[in-house]
Amino acid sequence: MAGAASEIINLFDFSDGGPDPVEDVLGRPFALTKVKGLIVQVTSATASASVELGGEGSSAAWKGINGSGTVKIADVEAGTPYLWFNRTGKDVTDATDHLLKLLNSHPSASVTVAIFVLGSQ
Repeated sequence: MAGAASEIINLFDFSDGGPDPVEDVLGRPFALTKVKGLIVQVTSATASASVELGGEGSSAAWKGINGSGTVKIADVEAGTPYLWFNRTGKDVTDATDHLLKLLNSHPSASVTVAIFVLGSQ
C-alpha cells in the first residue's frame, strides 16, 4: 500500500466489486459466515512501517473483535504480527458487518502486508 493509503477487505466473500464472484475450491460461491482467526503481518523491511487495523467507520464495518466499526482494533508494526483467534468465531454478514480496513500509518512510505483469515461458511 502506498503511504497513507488504505485497503478495505470484504470478509464475507472477498470480492473486489467486479462481476465475477470468488469461488471456493469446489467451485461454489464463497460466503464466509464466521471469522475464527486473523493474522496480520507487516512484511516491509522499513522498521517504522505499520498499519492500523479496523475502524472502517461505515455501517458495514466488521465489528467482530472489539464490537466497534469505528474504533481501531490494533496498530500492527513491522516484525510483530497481530494474532487473534476465537474458537467459536465472530459473525460476518453480507451488506453489514463485513468490511475490515487496513490503513498505512506512514504518510509517504509504502508498506507490504500479509493477511491470513481463518473462517467458516
